[in-house]
Amino acid sequence: MEQRKPKIPCPKCGELMYADARYCMRCGTINTANESNKALKKAVQQSINSYKAGKTPLINEGNTQTAIASNTGNRKFAFMVTYFLYLGIILLTGIATYLTGINSFDLLIISTYPMTVLLLSVFFIYIYSIELIFMKCNKPWWAGLVPIYNVMELGDIAFHNKYVGLITLIPGVGILFLLAMFYKIGDRFNYNAFITMILSLIYIPVIGFSDHLYEGKAYVSSNDDRSLEKDYRNKKIFFTTAVLLLLGAAILLVMGNMGKLRKTHQSISDVYFVLASQRTIKAVKKAVEEDRIECDNVKYNSTEGIYYLRYNDVSDIVHLPFYMLRDPIGAYIKIDNTQKPRVYYISMSDGSYGFKETIEGEVTKDIVTEYPTLDIISNKNVCIIK
Repeated sequence: MEQRKPKIPCPKCGELMYADARYCMRCGTINTANESNKALKKAVQQSINSYKAGKTPLINEGNTQTAIASNTGNRKFAFMVTYFLYLGIILLTGIATYLTGINSFDLLIISTYPMTVLLLSVFFIYIYSIELIFMKCNKPWWAGLVPIYNVMELGDIAFHNKYVGLITLIPGVGILFLLAMFYKIGDRFNYNAFITMILSLIYIPVIGFSDHLYEGKAYVSSNDDRSLEKDYRNKKIFFTTAVLLLLGAAILLVMGNMGKLRKTHQSISDVYFVLASQRTIKAVKKAVEEDRIECDNVKYNSTEGIYYLRYNDVSDIVHLPFYMLRDPIGAYIKIDNTQKPRVYYISMSDGSYGFKETIEGEVTKDIVTEYPTLDIISNKNVCIIK
């Protein structure tokens, strides 16, 4: 009976070939195990180290160990399952949102759907990154979708012990250990371990989508035709889709919250007017008590008459927080000495918003409205604080 010839994997594409074959029938790589090709071994090794998948080098480190991936599963299938699961969930949540009565763009931007799309995009970028990391480490890609088992595999990658990963499930301690695990993963992939730990939400995807290898080991898949080029293309499709959906969701969120942002800004501005009026009245009261009021055309009488003080910017007489970050607030203050006790009125405007003449104590944020100019008081008894 004729003995079968042994087969070995091609060091470049993974295709099985006879041990004494001169070259791989699939990609043409010369077989250095053949005695006739020994002299070409150095040239072939250089070819392996410079192999490119798409635009990205597969092997970019001098001391890389190349092996056939035996446990990762099909890279194309991993991409298709995760990608269409991602899009399917977004589509289903969109249909559910529509069925609840969100059937117009105006309603859509104020619904929870944009936030749902944003969170799903971040989540699936992270999940696919974990799958890519698993395949780089010759581990099954589907482990990234399986709770508990995925942290066990991460524990094996970080500490070479699956069961150590279960520590991450312990409340309190688990968070600290997860950070330690990310630290070790960064180190295993020759990244800055500390940055990987503190910015894991960013750097885990960076490790997954980049060309950095796990402990200098490159696992070449042999179950897909031109699998490395396809892997590069699939990563690009997934990342581009997720980023576009994420940006779109972020834009919708901003659009939906513009009204809330304007309302919040206006509410803060209204409170600012109240604070400004209180401090201005307080400063004027102090000046009146100290008899520091001086008028141009009349003599100030602290017991009779009505007098006005006018300011283009009340921050000239009182301190206002963050006054340099906003438009100046003009104001006039009416001092009514005819009433016993004396009564103060105030009106304010920043050129857009403000309030009409209002008695002190009744100035609240509810009276602030569109009020571009103050009333004219040029024919009144206009005074200043000395």
